[in-house]
Amino acid sequence: MQQRPTGRGKCRRITCWARDSEIVGDRRRSWDEVRAAIEKILTAAEWPEDREFRYLLVDDATCRSKMHPRYLISIKGGIRYDQGFQRLPKGRRNDVSPLGSALHDEVLRTYQEGEHDMEIVRVFDRSTP
Repeated sequence: MQQRPTGRGKCRRITCWARDSEIVGDRRRSWDEVRAAIEKILTAAEWPEDREFRYLLVDDATCRSKMHPRYLISIKGGIRYDQGFQRLPKGRRNDVSPLGSALHDEVLRTYQEGEHDMEIVRVFDRSTP
């Protein structure tokens, strides 16, 4: 019998960023529905109480910084997903590549250190007490 993985690793915080207009809106979901879905996922994953999870929605429409590339990053390295995490139609491929050192540093400055001009418009935050 396989055991379900739980969040017992060294990672202390996960932060997800997304474009608000792609998540919330008239033809999308309400912010309350999005928050409820995140809570359901964290409960199912048995997210530990001593870990942080943040979900930030931004408006980048008039910004110099644009949120187009999809990254999975940590302080140790990262990868870029050309088409994001979606399932593509038959015949299309998702180009996935490691980040070089300079790009990794730039992405960390943008998303971890906050060096961007995007407006954070919604925040889901489950932080440690």
